[in-house]
Amino acid sequence: MNPTPPNAPAGSHHRPHSFPFRRVTAGRCLHWLAEGWRLFAAAPVQWLLMALLAFLLLFLGALLAPIPLLGPMVGPVVMVFVVAGMLEAAARVQRGEAPRARDLFAGFDRHPAHLLLLGLFFSIPLVLVSLLTLLAIGGGLLVGLLGAALGGALHGLLSGLTAFAAFLFGTWTVFLIVWGIMLLALLFAPALVMFDSASPLDAMRASLKASLANPGATLLCGLLLSLLFALALMPAGLGVLVLLPVAIGALYTAWREVLATDSMTEPTALPPPAQD
Repeated sequence: MNPTPPNAPAGSHHRPHSFPFRRVTAGRCLHWLAEGWRLFAAAPVQWLLMALLAFLLLFLGALLAPIPLLGPMVGPVVMVFVVAGMLEAAARVQRGEAPRARDLFAGFDRHPAHLLLLGLFFSIPLVLVSLLTLLAIGGGLLVGLLGAALGGALHGLLSGLTAFAAFLFGTWTVFLIVWGIMLLALLFAPALVMFDSASPLDAMRASLKASLANPGATLLCGLLLSLLFALALMPAGLGVLVLLPVAIGALYTAWREVLATDSMTEPTALPPPAQD
């Protein structure tokens, strides 16, 4: 582990381009979620206020989504900065300190350019789907209009709708595949940028490799969080204010266990890091 430079922020390290990672069992996901709950329970009021502020920021970002091309970029960028800030709060609680509302904006103080690039990478599938859908709609309408002009209005309309449906289905299939890969690449990327001063590409590459090396834990956590999210929506959606900090705490714990070489999370129970 390289020493932390004297002028680096607390919790930040300069790491090499190659990030070692650990392979863990699927059951470790339960430990991550339990740790996420422990971090939340240490300061529930502060976490709830931070979650409320985070959802406000995400809502404001969502309002801009309908803007062509640029709109879909805002939400992912805001989300990356929100996750980075809440990870900073989780690190603060892990050190025995209380989280602060201004922790939510820690990414703007520490690595704004790198986090911005992560958000832009994350928005690429959304922008492509928006663009391709507009092209598909335009193409379908064009075919219908040409058909009408040639005297076969019904035939042209049906052909246009069929082409549009096929194109849209293929677009969404590609989108889901690309989206899944991007999610894995961005799973640990904000933590690597915030705490290890990793470049965006190095962070995404390390996150993707670490996620693919632990398919059981990654898949189980995804399924459990989806189930918990559905349950959290039942009490008028208020449970999501609790689930968000718990999920961030679980993500912080997972990063410490899988990618942080100086992690103190049950070191004797973990295998040594493997070079990617």
